[in-house]
Amino acid sequence: MEVLKITLFFIFIIKPISIIAQEKNEHFLIKTEYLVSLPNKYKNDVNQKFPVLIFLHGSRENSNLSKVKNDFLPLRFAKNRNLPLILVSPVNSYNKWSVDLLNKLLDDVIDKYNVDENRIYLSGHSLGAWGAWDWAQENPERFAAVAPISGCSRGDIKAPWKLRHLPIWVFHGENDENTNVNCNINTVKRINKYDGKTKITIYPDVGHDIWELPFAKNNLIEWLLYQSKTKNIPKRSQLDPNIYEKYTGRYTFVDNIKDTIQVIYMNNKLHLKLQDKNPISLSSESKTKFYVDPEPWAGIEFVIEDNLVIGLKLLEHKLKTYSKLNRHH
Repeated sequence: MEVLKITLFFIFIIKPISIIAQEKNEHFLIKTEYLVSLPNKYKNDVNQKFPVLIFLHGSRENSNLSKVKNDFLPLRFAKNRNLPLILVSPVNSYNKWSVDLLNKLLDDVIDKYNVDENRIYLSGHSLGAWGAWDWAQENPERFAAVAPISGCSRGDIKAPWKLRHLPIWVFHGENDENTNVNCNINTVKRINKYDGKTKITIYPDVGHDIWELPFAKNNLIEWLLYQSKTKNIPKRSQLDPNIYEKYTGRYTFVDNIKDTIQVIYMNNKLHLKLQDKNPISLSSESKTKFYVDPEPWAGIEFVIEDNLVIGLKLLEHKLKTYSKLNRHH
C-alpha cells in the first residue's frame, strides 16, 4: 500500500465592504496537508474506481504530519490489511475541523485519484468525530456512510432529518470522560425519530481511547464498504391518488402568514411550489413523508389529525411548520 503526502494551498479573498477612495482586495493562504494511502492494485487498472475513507484525527495529532504518518492507527491498519480503498488522512492545525476546507480537500482527492463517488465514507476519533458530525450535517449528500468514534456533535444537531437516510454507526466508551456518552445517545435518538439509519455501540468499562475497537472488534471497514449512496435513496411508496389529492392546497407559515407555499399534483406526483420558484418534485417514502428529488435529505412531512390534513413540516436546513388553508376531508 503506497502512502503519499499531499499539500494544498487554499486562497481566500477578502473584499472591502465600504466605498472609500483607497481600498483593495486582500487575500491569504491556508496550507493543508493530507496523507493518501493507495491500495496495491490501484495502478493495475487505470479505469477502476476505488471507494474512499476519510478519517479525521483527534487533537493529539494536530499539526503533526509525522505523528499521523507513523502512529495513526487507521493508516497502519490500512497498510497491514491492504484494504481495497483509498484512505485519506488530513492534518488539522486548529481546535476544530473546517467543513469548508474539508470540502475543498475532498474535491482535490476526487480530481487527482480514481474515486468511486458513490462510496465515500467518513470517520474520525475525538476531535475528528466532532468534525465528522459537523461535516455530515452540512453535506450529507457527499457520503455513503459515517462512523464517529468518541466524539459528539460540537453543537446541537440542528437538522437531524437531514441525516435520516445516511447510515451512521456511532462508537463510544461507557466511561469516556472527554465526551459524555449521553450526548451521542441523545443524538442517535433525535435522528431515528425521523426513521433514521443510525445505530450506536457502547463499549462497557472503557474510556475515550477506543479508536482501535471498531476496526478490530466490529468489522467497521467491512460495514463501510457495504454501504453506497445508491442504497441510501429511500424506496418510493406507491400511494392511492386520492391520498395525494388530500395533500394539495395552500399552506401558510405559522410564524408569518405572508410566507405561503403550495402543494400541487401533476404527472402522477406531488410537487412543492415555493414562492416565485418552479415546482419541486416529491417522492413518497411513507404515507406522510416525502423527499425532494434528487436530494433525499430534504423533504416534507404532512401533519394529519382525525384523518384531516392540517399542515406540513418543511424539513430543510431548518424545520418550518405550515398550516393548511381550506382544510377538507
